[in-house]
Amino acid sequence: MSKCLELLKSGVYMLLVRLDKEFLDKVGSLGMVKLDKGLYIYVGSAKGGFLKRLKRYCMKNIRKPHWHIDYLLVHGKALGAYIIPNEYLSEAHIVNSLLRILEQATPRFGATDTKDLTHLFKYHKGRIRDIIKRYRAIYFSCNEILKCLNLP
Repeated sequence: MSKCLELLKSGVYMLLVRLDKEFLDKVGSLGMVKLDKGLYIYVGSAKGGFLKRLKRYCMKNIRKPHWHIDYLLVHGKALGAYIIPNEYLSEAHIVNSLLRILEQATPRFGATDTKDLTHLFKYHKGRIRDIIKRYRAIYFSCNEILKCLNLP
């Protein structure tokens, strides 16, 4: 239960998404986007709390895609997220840290309203260990997130 309380906080998250097959689709203003089968990390912020934002991804009840990540989740699956409960830390800060160690999945994905190069990266667990440790990120699987919905 105490771990669930972390989901009520605000901060930056790194959503882990699995694509079981190649993704080729029009993604909003980006146009056609092609991604290989595999694991990806998407960086986002949860100013109203992690639980509200992440439950949407984990429940996979996206009917009409609005955000870039929604298009990906229509074809893929959210596995969980690393959360960084820190309301003063920006998405841009985490993105810049990831740009040093991970490969961009596609330019401008999730970042058309920012100066960031992208918010979507190819996942490599060994390479993000330092980021997880440095920012004290806490991992929640989607099952754990959904179990936390029963908070008082």
